[in-house]
Amino acid sequence: MDLNYIVFLLGGDLETAGLSKNQKLILKFLEVKPEMTTKELAELVFGKPVEYKTKEYSSISRALSL
Repeated sequence: MDLNYIVFLLGGDLETAGLSKNQKLILKFLEVKPEMTTKELAELVFGKPVEYKTKEYSSISRALSL
């Protein structure tokens, strides 16, 4: 059997084979609006606001939790 045929039967295409549902969703968003930022994409995919934390904040948080 041809690999393209198998992928077609599974409901995908060869370019997106092996990608997760969220990765495929991100690719669809980028086709429509390629200038989207990672923050905008994350908020659309996960459906909630995303706040960036600084590297220093993460480091201090880990140190205090020990």
